[in-house]
Amino acid sequence: IAGKEFVPETGPVVPKSKGIEYRIKFSNPTTEVITFLPRVKIFNRMSTGELLQKFSGESVTITAKGTSQTIINLPTFDYKSLVYAVELEFIDAAGEVRAPSVTGRYMILGDMATIQSVAIDKDTLAKGETVNVTVFYQPPPFDQFSPTSDRPRVGEADVAVTLYDENNALIGAATKKINLDLDETSAVLPLMVTTKAHAIGVTAVISKNGTELSTYSTKLTPSAETGAKDDVGGLSATSIVVVIAIVILILGAFLLKLIKKNRNSPPNSPPSATTSNGISNLAIALLVGATLAVSWGLSPEVAQAWCTFTGGTLTGCSNIYHREPDVFVNNPINGSHFAPGNNFNLEVRQIYNYCLNVGLNGVTTWTITLNGVTKNYESQTGFGGNVINMTYSFPLVTPSTPGTYRIDIKVDNYFYGDHHWTKGYIEIVVDESSPDAPVLDDPTEGPGGGDGGDGCLSDIKLNWSSSIGALKYEVYRDGTIIAEIFSPNTTYTDSFATAGLHNYYIVAVADSQRSSNSNTVSATKCSTPPSVSLVADPNPATANKDIVTWTATPSGGSCGLSGFSFRFNGDDNIDEENGSSGILTHKYYDPGSYSMQVKASKNGCETVYTISTVEVNPNNLTNITCEPSPKTVMVNQEVTWTAIPNPDGDYIYTWSGDDGLSGGGKSIVKNYLSPGVYRAEVDVDDIGNSHCESTVNVKIDPRFQEF
Repeated sequence: IAGKEFVPETGPVVPKSKGIEYRIKFSNPTTEVITFLPRVKIFNRMSTGELLQKFSGESVTITAKGTSQTIINLPTFDYKSLVYAVELEFIDAAGEVRAPSVTGRYMILGDMATIQSVAIDKDTLAKGETVNVTVFYQPPPFDQFSPTSDRPRVGEADVAVTLYDENNALIGAATKKINLDLDETSAVLPLMVTTKAHAIGVTAVISKNGTELSTYSTKLTPSAETGAKDDVGGLSATSIVVVIAIVILILGAFLLKLIKKNRNSPPNSPPSATTSNGISNLAIALLVGATLAVSWGLSPEVAQAWCTFTGGTLTGCSNIYHREPDVFVNNPINGSHFAPGNNFNLEVRQIYNYCLNVGLNGVTTWTITLNGVTKNYESQTGFGGNVINMTYSFPLVTPSTPGTYRIDIKVDNYFYGDHHWTKGYIEIVVDESSPDAPVLDDPTEGPGGGDGGDGCLSDIKLNWSSSIGALKYEVYRDGTIIAEIFSPNTTYTDSFATAGLHNYYIVAVADSQRSSNSNTVSATKCSTPPSVSLVADPNPATANKDIVTWTATPSGGSCGLSGFSFRFNGDDNIDEENGSSGILTHKYYDPGSYSMQVKASKNGCETVYTISTVEVNPNNLTNITCEPSPKTVMVNQEVTWTAIPNPDGDYIYTWSGDDGLSGGGKSIVKNYLSPGVYRAEVDVDDIGNSHCESTVNVKIDPRFQEF
């Protein structure tokens, strides 16, 4: 993977909500202090081996002949179930490798088991009866980069099923051990029901050590019980309508018979023309009303105004006004042209509001039919939510025979025992003249994006191959068209994407003909970067005296304020990467103006550069004096020379003068053996305005002179 060979090590399994630490111990056999920075790369080990993330850990310093340990927190990628490969390098400030590279792998458990469906072996359930519930599941995926194609070892897990009646009351439960490392895909759980049920709901859960790996819930309604209602023995609304309609039909027939009898009565009978006409009109009205009632009661549900199906033709929806999903077909456009036998993706989106779901997981089922082939796709919504706004992508293949074909689309949301659905269709045209699909290259940084960021792009630039005959190209981001680029141009820069991961593909268009979708590429748009202040303290500083502390502080933006890596580059040969620390200390020995640049980078965030300066003043004294004590002495009497700098400080002094005077320190002592005037000089090393000269008068003792 990325030029590295990964052996199938047994990596740790990380369940949901748990973290993973990589602990490395080092020993330093040398006699020097070693400092280096761990650099971490994480790869997708399951499929393509692409680089998912790279970052630097905390700086590590090991003393001579010493040992040290570092802990690196590895990313969990929002607990997306996958096998991840990790590579660590240890780089010093000069870019040299200071320790061997380390490779390994770890597994995010996530949904490492998938429940596909649940079946029951009884058509009816009676109290005390034992039924067999079969759970069909799939074990974890294979690690394709392993030489033996091994799969993550999850081991034993628990599968549990729970049955509910039509009122969501518990009527039975059972558990069983399964081994996800074996090539088994089903488990049979016998259980005894506690009461009779007309409609059965089931929930199945696979878990390990208390962590759910997969959940599934559905309604198992036996065929003999289809149409059964919660109120046993009652009539549905449709049944009531039909019964009323039948009563009206009987009454209408009776009135028609009465009309016929009146018309056949003898001439001397009482006048009844008005009565007959009134009864006739009433009978006709009753018959028409009954017919309409029966027609309405027996007809399927029809489209309602509160249902929407955008991008195609609406054919109907369920009749509970506030719960139907709104469906949008993003791609392909209705009436699109495709070449025969080409792959393409049906991109759809639904917005669905429903009552707060506090009982069971909800199930969303998409039914897609093209050329007589029907495919079902199912997903689940957890407890407590009440809004679904999801985009789905379903892979399809165009028929091999040219013609106009209809793609029927239905989405059904099942919550609280009710189905709420919307359906419609779009049409596509399959012909031989459609252009070939373009080939989309990996995204790069656009002209306005600068250096981009760590693992992200500021401007997402797309390049693709040209398609013969194409007049223009449609650019799609996340299933929605965002631009039309006319031939011969084959490039587009997306400067308006929101922060985060996006998927792109291209469709070539020639008049009414359209190519299949190009390959899909992904790019992460950098989040809005923070502003980074860079402050030097003290500023101004004093040369060869003050230690300047540079502090980089991020603020604002949408990346968060933690997790940044900082690199300092500046005058006086500064080039240092400080990991997550935004602080650098440095001592300047010469006066002048020094600039410093800090680079702040973070995965998914645009890289930020900030430049600042510090003024370094000469390290000068205000003044300095140097006095002998005493100022007049006798021959061979001790003289103490003392330097008095202003301001005072911890300085290094150099003395020189007559009669071989020399030394260091703030004060020195000297004996002179002959009379005369002697000079002394002192300088403070590396400090300006620090030279001082003075003299002492050495005399012969008057008593000896008189003698």
